[in-house]
Amino acid sequence: MMNKKKSLQIGLIGLGRMGRTHLRHLISQVKGVNVAAVADLVCRKEDFNNEFGEIPSSMMPQKILEIPRFIV
Repeated sequence: MMNKKKSLQIGLIGLGRMGRTHLRHLISQVKGVNVAAVADLVCRKEDFNNEFGEIPSSMMPQKILEIPRFIV
C-alpha cells in the first residue's frame, strides 16, 4: 500500500516585514506545507506575484477566512 502524505494548507494574512520572512521560510524550508493563499491590505497582487510567484492573493484578509479548506 502506498503511503500518501497530505500537505498542510496555509493561508497567510499580513505581508509586512515579518509576514514576508515567514512566507519565504514556509516556501523554501518547510516540507509538507503548501501556502495556498495570502492576503495583505496594502500589497498589490502584481508586486506579490513578481516576488513570490502565483500564490492566490487578495487585498482583503477576510477572503482568506472564507476559503472552505482552511480551519480558522
